[in-house]
Amino acid sequence: MSERTALLRKARKRREEAGFMSRLDYFLVFPALLSNTFIAAFESTIAASTQSSIGADFNASDNIAWVATSYMIVSTALSPLYGRASDLFGRTVVFVFAVSVFSLGCLACGLSQSLGQMIAARVFCGIGGAGLITAAQACTWDILPFRLRPLYQGFNNTIYGLGGALGASLGGFLADTIGWRFAYFFPVPLGLFAITVFLSKVRPKILELRAGEKPSLSVSDIDYIGSLLLMTAITLLMVVVNLGGDEIPWRSPWIPALIALVILFSAVFFRHEKRVTLPVLPLKLLANRHMASLVGLNFFGSMAITGSLYLIPLFFQSTLLTSAAVASRRLLFPTLAAPIGSVLTGIFLHRYRSKAYLSQRLGAFILFGGTLALLSLSLQDNSNKGEWAFGIHLLWVHFGMGICFISSLMNILDSAGSDHAAASSMVFLIRSLGSVIGISGSQAVFQNVLQHQLINNITGPHSKKTIRAIRSSLSYLHGLGPDLQQAAIRAYEVASQASFAFLAIVAGIGFVALLGGIGAETYAEVNNSYISIRQDDGQQYGPADGDDDDDDEPETEPPLAEGLPAIE
Repeated sequence: MSERTALLRKARKRREEAGFMSRLDYFLVFPALLSNTFIAAFESTIAASTQSSIGADFNASDNIAWVATSYMIVSTALSPLYGRASDLFGRTVVFVFAVSVFSLGCLACGLSQSLGQMIAARVFCGIGGAGLITAAQACTWDILPFRLRPLYQGFNNTIYGLGGALGASLGGFLADTIGWRFAYFFPVPLGLFAITVFLSKVRPKILELRAGEKPSLSVSDIDYIGSLLLMTAITLLMVVVNLGGDEIPWRSPWIPALIALVILFSAVFFRHEKRVTLPVLPLKLLANRHMASLVGLNFFGSMAITGSLYLIPLFFQSTLLTSAAVASRRLLFPTLAAPIGSVLTGIFLHRYRSKAYLSQRLGAFILFGGTLALLSLSLQDNSNKGEWAFGIHLLWVHFGMGICFISSLMNILDSAGSDHAAASSMVFLIRSLGSVIGISGSQAVFQNVLQHQLINNITGPHSKKTIRAIRSSLSYLHGLGPDLQQAAIRAYEVASQASFAFLAIVAGIGFVALLGGIGAETYAEVNNSYISIRQDDGQQYGPADGDDDDDDEPETEPPLAEGLPAIE
């Protein structure tokens, strides 16, 4: 009995039978599996909404970017491995491992007593977080009938949006009331619920369907070396970006040494990826200009999107001295705009699939315009603005993301032809890399400009101590005298303007990258078989429409190592 490989044909027929899942099963299983999506989305915004409070508590606001990037570095590098590990070690082992490690990591985050402990807990949390959605969707695709998969995917996207919105609003509220630590305790009971329902309801169904199957992969098929090389290169880059100009002076010999190591590990990573059978990053797909342009949009777009999400609360708390609850509440505008854009685009593409390029260009343009709107907001007098006036400036980046990301993903999958699974993995890896670099890059610009402005504007006795205190904790601003407070706020305003300008440049590069693919041929011709079957379950493994010959149908579905239907 095995739960490690793709389903046999007889198991697929059993899954489609009406009595395989009872109403009680659906009532318990759906929430349990969707809770993984919810807490993954919740985590993606909770760090943004609580970062200022954490920095103030630990007196380390100048290095607070590590709270987000430490998690994302690990989850980015390990995420591609979870699909293959699920085929090798079984669905139960991977699901329970991912949820348990993530929940324990969240618990450790809430109990942390220093920034160092917090970063270590976030790294541990990232090990499990990398597999939350992958593990849940792997199990879902095993036990859920084809006819219910579109419904599940719709719920999945909705839950992801709700999780992100709740994390954005709840984080600041908890930080201002009972403490930011409870925001990290929140996912723990959800994780326990997911594990309990999985072991009692989901695992027996998977074992029933997978009785008598054999593993399709070996340990050697998992690209551990690629993930390790990628993680090392990203970490070294983050050290340069986050510590350069502050903890490590730009003129220090450590800077060129670290940059050389980044280049070395990156070169070794790319060389390694060309040689392995199942690479973390399938480089062959980037050989086509059309595909490269879409990847460029996803990379630079993710930089702008995630960077702005972490800058918005910081901007309001530092320049208008708003509370964490108010600042995080304003994150609702972008986090709710994204699923709205995604739904509208999905409706459009359902009717006009061949017009995906229109939504890509429109979404990329709106995303770029949204970064300019944020830059415009930072240049204005915001003391008398209402919530809706702020909302008009805040929603466009994520609304553009909702439009262009779903259409670019579908276009990439279609263009990749039979390599669509590898293409899906590549897209989400590229987005994760862009998010990590976007957070670190924008925060590095912010902190370096802030330090320069404070040094120029605040002089006299004990100025170094004052500057250090201002950078370490936003709460320190409230206790400053009027003149000193205005000087500090002005420094934060200039730093915000520089950071939003950086994101505008990044988003502009993404838009130009997309335009660079105009007129390029696609990587592979799309045929009816790919499109019709992908609408069912996101993969291509059956005959084209109208071909019902059982002899053409493969004995098994593709293993999870071949890719997962992705959240769009």
